[in-house]
This record gives sequence, structure tokens and C-alpha cells, in this order.
Amino acid sequence: VINENDTVSVEEIKFGDNDALAAMVVDLVEADLLVILTDAGGVYTADPRKHADARRIPEIERVTASVEALAASGESDLGTGGMITKLRAARRASEAGVRCAILPGEPGMLGKLLAGEDVGTLVQALGERQRLRKRWMLDLKARGSLLVDDGARAALIERKKSLLPSGVREVHGTFLSGDPVEIATLDGRAFARGLAVYSADEVRRISGLRSAEIEGRLGYRLLDCVVHRDDLVVTA
Repeated sequence: VINENDTVSVEEIKFGDNDALAAMVVDLVEADLLVILTDAGGVYTADPRKHADARRIPEIERVTASVEALAASGESDLGTGGMITKLRAARRASEAGVRCAILPGEPGMLGKLLAGEDVGTLVQALGERQRLRKRWMLDLKARGSLLVDDGARAALIERKKSLLPSGVREVHGTFLSGDPVEIATLDGRAFARGLAVYSADEVRRISGLRSAEIEGRLGYRLLDCVVHRDDLVVTA
């Protein structure tokens, strides 16, 4: 049994609810399916306790903001989370390449699911399963953010390159070398996360420079990039 203990948890390792914790355990045990039990019959188009015409959604291809909005008004009063936290956990698993079934916590439901019956809501996996290291990076709390130009964004997403200092336009937050940071467009839309090679102060000093100019500005050079490709995962 795995359960978050609110008494001893600290900010750096606090998950906030057991749904999020379950999604993380999926990686640790290399599970093929995440099953979340709930007091509801699955995900509905509206709160079935308040709307007689609410319909169960048997399958969700991708958990989007509009899908999360369906659950925002139908949360349970029990526990830390509700349907919204279950959908976010399902999204986390889905983005890792693992399907998630949200089922009513009733006897026999797991057997029906495994038999292929139409029960609850099945959230499909997005693409292939990600490496555990990259999933771990997504679970870490970002210590800051880097706003990059369109050229850098294209290099990261389309050409799968490292983030070079020349593409960094703004640095937010306080972080050290090795800390997780969000990578976002100039208007603040996060699309990737990675581990910083340099601290926030160092990145501010070298942002906009070519890699060959790093040593001249800092007096040393750790790597030619701000975030290495091996330590970066695209999230959008």
C-alpha cells in the first residue's frame, strides 16, 4: 500500500493527492495500465448527481483543458482530490504512454474491465512509453523558467536539439545547476521541461550569446548548452 503522509511530507516531494502518486508509481513498477477507482461511474459530461441528462464518457483520447473542465464542478467531498485530480493523474500516465481506466469502486469492476466490457472511462495513451528518467523530470517541481524565441522552440521540438544560450530571451526564478526548469515561449506557454546546466544567474549572463562565447563571459564553460537534449522532455 502506497499512501502520502501529510505529516512528514515536504514541499519538494509533496504530491498533493494519491491520484498523482499512483501515476508516479506506474513508472516505478513499469505498469501497462493505471486503474483509478472512484465513487463515480467514470467521467461524465456533467455532474450526474445534479444533471439527469449527464452521460458517461466511455473513452477519452486526450485529457485537455476542456475535458478537465467537465470534472471541475463534480468533485467528491471525500479526500484531498476529486475527479479533477483523477483526470490529471490520467493525463500524466497518458503522456507517459500508459493507458488509464477510471472505474467505479464496486465489486467485479476490474474483472469486467479486463474482460473488455464497457465500464468507466478509458483514457488512451499518447504515443510510445517515455523513458523513466524523462518522466521523473516531469514530476519534479520546476525552480524557474526560460523563455525562448521561435527558433529555439523549433530546434527543441522539430530537430530534437539541446537548448543553446542564443535562444534564451528571459530567465525567471532562482535555480542552481541541475535544477528542473520550465521552457516556454515568449508569451509564457510552457512546452518543455529540463535540467539546467547553469544556474539562473549564469544563464542571465550568457543568454543571447553563441556557445563559443560562454567561456569568455563566465570564465569557464560546463557545456555548450543551457539544457542538454538528454535532460529535456517536450510536454506540448
